[in-house]
Amino acid sequence: MIPKPASKCASIVEELNILGSSYDPDIHQFRLAQIEKEAEKLKQETPEGAYTILGIIACMKGNIENMHRYHKNAIKCSGESFSSLKNYGFSLYHQGLLKDAYVYYLKAHEQEKANPSVLKALLDISFFLGLDENYDKFKEKLDRLNVKYDDPKDFYEDDSYWLEKTLTDVEDMLHKHPDLIVKPDPETESLIDDLIEGVAID
Repeated sequence: MIPKPASKCASIVEELNILGSSYDPDIHQFRLAQIEKEAEKLKQETPEGAYTILGIIACMKGNIENMHRYHKNAIKCSGESFSSLKNYGFSLYHQGLLKDAYVYYLKAHEQEKANPSVLKALLDISFFLGLDENYDKFKEKLDRLNVKYDDPKDFYEDDSYWLEKTLTDVEDMLHKHPDLIVKPDPETESLIDDLIEGVAID
């Protein structure tokens, strides 16, 4: 039985998520090139899935411009579907663009209030952005749903010395190599704070 384009895209996204957890350009470069070719062929049949795949690959390669472009195409093609918003949030999160990621995860959350992966991401980002009230609300939601999760507050507060040292090391590195700084998407940057402050979590 030949898999449908949509299910094929879903399986590829799942494979990319697994590859992303241990991505090594020297090892995975050939497979990513194969997947890119498959995605190009799928554009006509399932544009959302194809652009999502290309966006995730761009994220893995550190090509931020293409990451934004492909994911936004997926969002546009799908009419802002839950999966397109969640996947863009995922890529933004993994590039350290936390405020941008927060906005798109919140948009996904508006469509599926009880989705565990989105709630976990929003809990983590709320903690990192210092949004204590939102952090408490997302934590309460996860507890009500009886979902298992790693509480970032427990992890980082127990290792505050190492967190502070890591942040200092990163700041020093970026000061020496400013070209490594990943800049937020200019189209959303001016809207981010207003969106975060005005969002209704419940």
